[in-house]
Amino acid sequence: MKRLTLLLLFFSLIKLTEAQVPGTLSYQGLLVKTDGTPVSDGNHTVKFDFYIVATAGTAVLSRGPFTVTTYKGMLTFILGSGTPTGNDALPEALGASQHYIEVIADGVALTPRAQLTTVPYAIKAQSANTMDAAGLSGTIKVNSGNVGIGTTTPNAPLQLANEIKNRKIVLWEDGNNDHGYYGFGINGSMLRYQVSNVGGSHAFYSGASVSTSKELLRITGAGNVGIGTPTPAAKLNLSEAAGTVNGAASGSIILDHEDNGGASSIVFRSKVNRGSDYGYLQYQDAATVGGAGESARLILGTSNDGDDHIAIMPAGKLGIGTLTPTETVQISDFDQAGPTYLKLATSGVNASPAGVKVAGIKFRHFDENYGFNINSVDDNSNAGLYFLAVNNGTVSNVLSLDRSTGNVGIGTVNPLSPLHVVGTGIATPTLARAYFNVSGGIVLNTSSSGNILVRADGYFWASGGGYVATSDARIKNVLRKTNTNKDLKSLMGIEITDYKYIDVISNGDREHKKVIAQQLQEVYPTAVNVNSGVIPNVFETAKNITASATNTIIETIKPHHFSTGDEVKLILEKKGEKTFTVIVINEHEFSVNELIDEAVFVYGRKVDDLLIVDYDALTTLNISATQELSKQFEKLQEKQIIIERQQERIQQLEARVESLASTISTELEIIKMQFSMDGKTPPASKSISSSISGSSKK
Repeated sequence: MKRLTLLLLFFSLIKLTEAQVPGTLSYQGLLVKTDGTPVSDGNHTVKFDFYIVATAGTAVLSRGPFTVTTYKGMLTFILGSGTPTGNDALPEALGASQHYIEVIADGVALTPRAQLTTVPYAIKAQSANTMDAAGLSGTIKVNSGNVGIGTTTPNAPLQLANEIKNRKIVLWEDGNNDHGYYGFGINGSMLRYQVSNVGGSHAFYSGASVSTSKELLRITGAGNVGIGTPTPAAKLNLSEAAGTVNGAASGSIILDHEDNGGASSIVFRSKVNRGSDYGYLQYQDAATVGGAGESARLILGTSNDGDDHIAIMPAGKLGIGTLTPTETVQISDFDQAGPTYLKLATSGVNASPAGVKVAGIKFRHFDENYGFNINSVDDNSNAGLYFLAVNNGTVSNVLSLDRSTGNVGIGTVNPLSPLHVVGTGIATPTLARAYFNVSGGIVLNTSSSGNILVRADGYFWASGGGYVATSDARIKNVLRKTNTNKDLKSLMGIEITDYKYIDVISNGDREHKKVIAQQLQEVYPTAVNVNSGVIPNVFETAKNITASATNTIIETIKPHHFSTGDEVKLILEKKGEKTFTVIVINEHEFSVNELIDEAVFVYGRKVDDLLIVDYDALTTLNISATQELSKQFEKLQEKQIIIERQQERIQQLEARVESLASTISTELEIIKMQFSMDGKTPPASKSISSSISGSSKK
């Protein structure tokens, strides 16, 4: 109860030593259970009895019982305040001699009794303006309503001595030292606001209602500051229940400056070179600090060395001018009139080659030795855009665009025509060249081509070479040898079909004899893969085109079989191929969100189940099936040899039988002659001979 007594005296001192001292006594206490935990929050009864002895005896004055409300065991009650009924003012006689107060909570007397010390005795000094408490350890001075502790000349309602101490006011202590306490101190010209340990916190509250308070700010013992959160996770942690959208007078953090043309900034200083190296985020009113106008700038920068860089590291995608980027870096300018640019500018010149100005973009795959460069070069005599390949540190020009002529070069840095490809061309018969002829109409032109330097969407011609693939056993998990009998059955189930391509422009109009992927998938699915691609399910010139300010309605002759949201390939007469997301109007009409004012060839829609045949797989299947046929043929050959041997044996046996029959026939003739010479009738030799002869033939 000692700590409770000190708390009681402190609050009594404040309440009872003013010029007009009321007969009241402020009491604060903590009600706990026998296990040391606070009693439950709510109403409890307390009664206060005053004694002139520390134990036993009879109460000389009583107040209560009264009903009080506790919070986490804490109770506060002002004795003698007049409320509730029965809480009459305390008499002056209470301060005439030594008294003890006993508190009875919920019918249980709390022990030991608390001794009332000097301050409660001030009840007797109703008219005192000055009091010197001599005989105490130190000095307490009450002068004209001001209380001084450690000073005889208090100039404020409560004033402590002018001493530099860690501990000036202690509200709670964990030990008798200058650091393990909750309270206040003075260190030089600094007010010390102390918590006992790193697990403690400084917290500021405002009343939210008559029964609750709201935390406004917290400083943890670890040095983290939280605004709106009791558990700050960083040196400064702001938390908002609903968040704040930016505005001219709203924001989670607002930095103002009051000078025209001024700036507000956040600076991040370097530990290595704190005097000059730093990063900053700055907002300024004008293009230059101190300037006029309101062409404001938000600047993210570093200073002061060339090796101090800015790196933006998004976990997802980076959007400039858009809140919903769909690419790694996306620049959008939908709200502004005119084009959108990414500008790379340089005012300096290279030392090598001398006098050349270069602005460009670098793409790197592994390190600086591998990748591509796109450079805009100006050497005052020849300027252009160059696409460079970087391989093992060696830079080579693969494509160039001349700034003055607009010519494009492949394999040359000096293109002499709109498209200049260095290499030897070929001539092939009947090669489709274009969807458009020189008159501007859309046609299916399949006439013979001239010198071909660039080919696409067709066959690949390898002169003196061929297709090779790595097939080393060391890169494979070999499962088993194939079942050649099964492969032969699969091969026999494949149907070979005669067909022509719908797109005769890209594929020609000759007849092909190959497989159909859908049928092959049913018989031998291993040789069929699924990919995405465009099918020519319409493949015709648009019947009608109706353009408005923002979109174009396209009508087809045949039903297009599109669905809203499909990606459709269109070929524009002047701009070439382009893919659009369509909105279907009916089975013959659809719209695209772009103004199109030229002829349109409707090619077809993109599908995600385009079947692709692996002809290598068919080749190996054929090899396996051929091996099975070879095995079966070898077995037939073996059977044929056995049959031929058997037939030879039969022929030998037949020859022996015929020889035997001939011998028997001769002998019968001899016997017949002998019978004839003897005058006897011979047996029926003819029938015997015929019988033997017939048996031999069988």
